Order: sequence, then C-alpha cells, then structure tokens
Amino acid sequence: MTKTRCELIDGLKHVGYEVSMTAEAAARLRRHVSDGVVRNALLESMLLHIRSLTDFFVRTNTHQKTTDILRTHSAPEWTPVPAPEAARALAGYDTLNKHLSHLTWERVKNGKQDYALAAAEDIIRIADGWSQHLDAHDPTLHGEFQPFVFNARAVIAQRSPYVLMQAVITTSG
Repeated sequence: MTKTRCELIDGLKHVGYEVSMTAEAAARLRRHVSDGVVRNALLESMLLHIRSLTDFFVRTNTHQKTTDILRTHSAPEWTPVPAPEAARALAGYDTLNKHLSHLTWERVKNGKQDYALAAAEDIIRIADGWSQHLDAHDPTLHGEFQPFVFNARAVIAQRSPYVLMQAVITTSG
C-alpha cells in the first residue's frame, strides 16, 4: 500500500516514539528505582516498546495487517544490522512475549532486568542501522527519523544516575 509523504513522516514519528521510550525507560531503570511499582511499570513499558520495534525492524511477520506500519513503507527491504543484535532480538522474541503478556514458568525462572536492558541497547543499535539504510534511500525521511535515534543513543549511553547538563557562557567585548 502506497503512503503519502505526510503519512510516512507521521509513521516514522511513531517509530521514533518507540525508540525514544525504549531508551528513556532503560535509562531510568539503570537508576535503580526504589519504588517497585514504578520499576515494574518502567520494565513493562520498555519490554512493550522493544517488542514493537522488534516487529518493525527485525521480524518478517506473515501475520501483518494492512494497518501495520512496515519498514518497507519508507525504504526497500533490508537485512537488519548489526547482525549479532538482530540475532539476539529474534532469539529473545518468544521470551519477551512470555515475560510481557503471558503467565509462564519461564517468566518465573528468568525474571532478570539485565536481559531487558541489554535488549534495549540492541534494538537501539538496530534502529541506528535502519536509519542509515533509510538515509541511503530517502535522506528527507532519514532527517525526520534520525533525531529520535540520536537522542536515544545519547540517553542509553548515560551510565550515571543523573543527566548532566553543560553550559557554555561566552562574552563579547
């Protein structure tokens, strides 16, 4: 189904939102949130966004609906890169679903937050790879999407518990 430029841009903003929320939730989880309810809400939010992004960037789903936003709407088909991250995303997809939307024994045994943080980093690297692919095929759409990836990479790279701000003061005369 062919989309207009405006529809493509709007769709990419929704994909960008998923990327941003993955990074923001991961960054906040690293701060060792003491409130268990908030920690669980952040974890579940992050897992939900990772699942949406895995569907978009990595999986080739035969059960797509005509209303789904597909990566092929914006650029030709693509092999997800980096390959190790894409392989982990595919391998972890069933586990992700079991942790997110099903009560399973795997969820009881493997309830590790560290896995989810690594999955968040992987999917953001994959988003960056797709952004580069998009740039090669449509620089204008890339310009709409890349700021989301740039910001997500900056957020996920933050290892300190607080975001540091820098200011530069200049004087003239």
